[in-house]
Amino acid sequence: MMKLLFIENNVEVFEILYNDLYLGNDSEFWILNSLFDTVEKNKRGVFCIKKFKDNILLQPKNSNERESLFIVNKGFRLIENKVLLFSIIDNEKIYILNSNHTISKYSKKMEEIDSYDIGRFPKIITQEYYIRILGDFISYYKFEQNQLIWQHSFSDLLEGEEIKQHGEIIFHKGILYIYLADKRNNKNTATIAIDVETGEIKNKYKGFAGKLFLYKNKLYTAGYYKVQILDIEIEQISEIDFTDILKPKDLQIHWNNFIIEGDYIYFIDGHWATTNKIGILDLKNRKLAWETSIEINDDINNNIREIKISGNRLYAHCSDKSLHIFEKES
Repeated sequence: MMKLLFIENNVEVFEILYNDLYLGNDSEFWILNSLFDTVEKNKRGVFCIKKFKDNILLQPKNSNERESLFIVNKGFRLIENKVLLFSIIDNEKIYILNSNHTISKYSKKMEEIDSYDIGRFPKIITQEYYIRILGDFISYYKFEQNQLIWQHSFSDLLEGEEIKQHGEIIFHKGILYIYLADKRNNKNTATIAIDVETGEIKNKYKGFAGKLFLYKNKLYTAGYYKVQILDIEIEQISEIDFTDILKPKDLQIHWNNFIIEGDYIYFIDGHWATTNKIGILDLKNRKLAWETSIEINDDINNNIREIKISGNRLYAHCSDKSLHIFEKES
């Protein structure tokens, strides 16, 4: 199903935009086109690369430039006097924490359109509102006047002894989906659906547990040999058990390193600690569509750290700083 196209070495961070590769390490930044020809190289170490719409944003590694943010795909344009401590993309907007501790909102053209003084960076932003997780509470605020709209404690959302929130919070069609688990009872888990406008608890999906991944109108969780699917439209949970397929191959789905695309789940092997193996499961036909092992020159970790999908290509970033690019066979 997939064939190896190319391997690039000494990559610490990377991003993809229209099949062009933006790559960086401690000492330089470079761009490869879809044919893997070098089209630009810059002696600027890279701390972080992020994609936002048609923009590639770069934060330099050099301490003298660390408080800078560049748009690099159309030349190097500096966003003045900003510190990218963290950013959140919300549809057509990006939010950046400034050096004066205000938060600025930018358009998709990277033009500043508003600024807020709300303290530390929020957990997640939705339109004109934001979410904070403080201790055992989730709180929903409006940017204007920093107004608290609603608040819930985790113990109110899920009964138990020591309730904690895990993974990313998903926002979809006016509903927040948050995964909670009881630290003292690993069977006591749930994904809670909350109406963002009112704070009303719309549903509690007991046992729907793990990293939440949204694809179209479905939420997915995965781990070991199983994939769980929550159809948001009909509020129904289904499960696909791949034990008979994965166990003989000595494969497991890593709970935090998988991607859903179409009818397929792309995953890194290893439930807790990742390995040097990746695979693709066909969710519709319930079969293993493809798997491979990657030779990694790392005596300590020897693992795949991250995978990304862009178009018909799969990118696997490994612990030896190698980046392996695969393409679907026609």
